[in-house]
Amino acid sequence: EGHRKLKRLALWAYDQRMQYRNFKTGWERTSMTQRRIKRLNKIGFDWDYSGHDDSDECLDDDQLGSSTWNKRMVSLRRYKERHGNCYVPLAYTSDRKLGQWVHEVRRIYQADTG
Repeated sequence: EGHRKLKRLALWAYDQRMQYRNFKTGWERTSMTQRRIKRLNKIGFDWDYSGHDDSDECLDDDQLGSSTWNKRMVSLRRYKERHGNCYVPLAYTSDRKLGQWVHEVRRIYQADTG
């Protein structure tokens, strides 16, 4: 249960960073606002966590407890670099596991926030 909560928190933080980037670039499809940015800055939110280095490990096992999670995050980052978004289809033929993982992460996120 602890690992699951940590993964959800990591996913939420990752989403905040993505929304922040979208906000800063003027992308219309973002839930980020100036108020949210101020509130996150007030608590010392790290906006550049995944940018500590250029290695393939975006989050380490001690933080998330799963090397599979790390691999999927790396795959998702690469998908975004190629396609400009994180809208991986469930039946993504180039990487079926990534499509299934993104679908499951969204399902969990929606269940927790819905």
